[in-house]
Amino acid sequence: MARKSKYTKELLEPIVFSSRSIGQVIDKLGLSRAGGTCKYIQYHIKKHKISTKHFLGQGWNKFGQPDFNNGREHRRIF
Repeated sequence: MARKSKYTKELLEPIVFSSRSIGQVIDKLGLSRAGGTCKYIQYHIKKHKISTKHFLGQGWNKFGQPDFNNGREHRRIF
């Protein structure tokens, strides 16, 4: 018999919807970002078919705002 996970849809869904990234989900669950935690949580999110389309991507917190510059250098205007 398969072991029942504590990461149910009822637990994950409100946390995912109120987060901007997998990292925030991990933080809200009180887990560390080390090892395979990211893949483990992503697996459960996909298993429960919870949408992550609202996540902003890896550069969302660069300079405190989403990186709409797509990784290009920021130009300083003086």
